[in-house]
Amino acid sequence: TRLDQSRTTTASAVWSIARNRTIYVDARARLLARKQAREDISAAVDRDLRPLAENYLGSLDKVVAHAEALLARIEADTAVITSTSQWALQLGALVCGVLGALLAWVVTRSITVPLQQAIVSAEAISDCNLATEIRVRGNDEAARLLRALALMQSNLARIVGKVHQTSESVATASAQIAQGNNDLSSRT
Repeated sequence: TRLDQSRTTTASAVWSIARNRTIYVDARARLLARKQAREDISAAVDRDLRPLAENYLGSLDKVVAHAEALLARIEADTAVITSTSQWALQLGALVCGVLGALLAWVVTRSITVPLQQAIVSAEAISDCNLATEIRVRGNDEAARLLRALALMQSNLARIVGKVHQTSESVATASAQIAQGNNDLSSRT
């Protein structure tokens, strides 16, 4: 994987730095020992030590370049992950918004439809129409209201039926009394 390759490259670059540093430090120590022995080392510094220092610094530059490349890859990967995460969050927000709107619509309909039915039923009852069917579904407050309206409609229909029956009985009795009065007045 890229991570394993990066670790291998980093380990190789660090090993190269350590090796080149050891070679440079050892050569410098030998030249310093010669200088302390009062030898002229100026030509040896340019000829022997300078290439070793350049190798050492070059290995440091390779580590810096590798770190910069690794950082650039990490930044690119982070940008891709950030972009993907932003799209996922936006999509999630959109889905939540749609689901929220749908839930609000369902809840609103669960309230307004039964209330509208209650209004229609109450208006029918107020117009003396006691034959309208009131359908009740559920156990919520709107269903309880519709049940109460259905019970009121049923009770009113029963009362109206009794009043109608009683008025027919009164009318029959009144007719019989009137007939009886007519019979009685014709005899006298």
